[in-house]
Order: sequence, then C-alpha cells, then structure tokens
Amino acid sequence: MAPLLVLANDAAGGLDADVRDAVLVTLRAGAEVDTASPDGPDELDAVLAAHPHHRPVAVGGDGTLHLLVAALHARGEL
Repeated sequence: MAPLLVLANDAAGGLDADVRDAVLVTLRAGAEVDTASPDGPDELDAVLAAHPHHRPVAVGGDGTLHLLVAALHARGEL
C-alpha cells in the first residue's frame, strides 16, 4: 500500500483525540503513515508538496475535508 499522509486540524473542536488515535492505529497496521496539522491552505500545499508519494487522508470534520479537496483541485491532483 502507498504511504499515507493523515491530515487533521488539531485546533478544530470536531476531532476527538481518542477517535483520531484509533484511526491512526488502524491505518498504521497496514501502511506507512505520516501526520500533519496544516494551518490553512498555504501550509497544506507545502505539506502536500513535501509528501508527493503519499495518499492524503482527511481525519476530522467537513472543514478539513473541504480544505483538502480544494488544495488537491488547485494542484490538479483530483
């Protein structure tokens, strides 16, 4: 499996730490996993550029997912 880049907004109130940790344990059982908590679109773009061979995974609410989809669209990677 391709390495994964788990993206979360730790400042958002919708992400439960126990749930996030359980998700990471599950993902790490089958893949190499890096994590990032980018603060906005510019930082997200830099994180994606630094991990070109990782598949992004949004862990959080709809704001995190929207930010990721918008960044991938802007990069021509959807």
